[in-house]
Amino acid sequence: MSDFSCEVYRSFEELAPVAGEWDEFVERAGGDIFGTYDWLRTWWEFYGEGRQLEVALVRRGGRLAGILPFFRETKWLGVLPLRVVRLVGCDHSVTSANVVIEEGFETEVAEAWAAKRQEDWDAIVLSPLPGYAKRTQETAKAFEAALTPAAVRYQANYGPHTVFELAGTFEEFLEKLPKNEKANYRRDLRLLKERHEVRTLLRTGPEEAAEAFERFVPLHQGVWEGKGRLGHFGDWPNGLEYHRKLVERMSGKGRAAIVELTADGKVVACEYCFRLGKFLVDFLTARDESEEYKRHGTGRISLLEFVRYAIGQGWTRIDSLRGRYEYKVRLGGTMLSLKRITVVRRTARARLAMAAFSAAAWVLHTAYYKIWFARAARRLGVARPLWKVWIRSRF
Repeated sequence: MSDFSCEVYRSFEELAPVAGEWDEFVERAGGDIFGTYDWLRTWWEFYGEGRQLEVALVRRGGRLAGILPFFRETKWLGVLPLRVVRLVGCDHSVTSANVVIEEGFETEVAEAWAAKRQEDWDAIVLSPLPGYAKRTQETAKAFEAALTPAAVRYQANYGPHTVFELAGTFEEFLEKLPKNEKANYRRDLRLLKERHEVRTLLRTGPEEAAEAFERFVPLHQGVWEGKGRLGHFGDWPNGLEYHRKLVERMSGKGRAAIVELTADGKVVACEYCFRLGKFLVDFLTARDESEEYKRHGTGRISLLEFVRYAIGQGWTRIDSLRGRYEYKVRLGGTMLSLKRITVVRRTARARLAMAAFSAAAWVLHTAYYKIWFARAARRLGVARPLWKVWIRSRF
């Protein structure tokens, strides 16, 4: 432990000098785009209000061994205020969040952070961790040992998560699909090419990505407005402004891109994505809903042509984010399970506060989200953005 040190930062401005080292470590340690400096600082600018940042960098002999992007907040949803430590990037989106720890040093990193922690907390919640996150059980055990006396709950099945594992050639990927899906894709692509000049284009770089994003937004929103919904950028507070800033910052480093499927130069479907190393994130999709293109299954073509392009570039995984979408599974996606680590202090106050908050959050989720937002509001045609109180209540 004498080789390990921990420094806690309370603003991203303080962390700016180590941004390059931060991102290099995330990539080296097998992390994803959601753990990079720009991703987290952008999220914090939009959704950090009323929260206290406490990012911990743990070093081993001066070299980064762990990044714990924590923040604190006090929740008043239950009978008692709940003082909780969470991960930057944990809500206001459909992404996952994570800690990045060099493999094999989970115990030392947790202990180094625990030695610097403040004592005014009731619970620490690490969630939603992606299905491909490494050594999550070891991380849970490390925090349990470092924070004794505390009760640790590890959940290995905390909701669905879809990824596409890419290996070999595109033809090999295609051969694994159900026969009908494979046949539909080949038929639809052939018919589309008979009627139009079809191209798949990668839009990256600051100016090109920004322009492509502005074309993507109305295409994506149009799909959902046709169903009486607001779409991603309408559902999530400040969603459009947040993503514009993400595209601006990430495209400057070659990490944001729009993959467009065009017919005679017109964009008929596209994938909004991010990349870090050989890992891709397919954040959102969009397609032209007019009958001319809808009948050709352009959504299916766009996704599989995206996979073709990714394999050709040597990328190895596409993270298709949270949620269960059967069409993604039919087109080669693999269902993983999100994970959650919850640490609750062994005090009567902490356990009561956590129990009261969890019960109130369940009532809110059932009454507001399941009954009102997901059903009644859509049927009545009164769709509104998601409530901030509900968003922040979801662990």
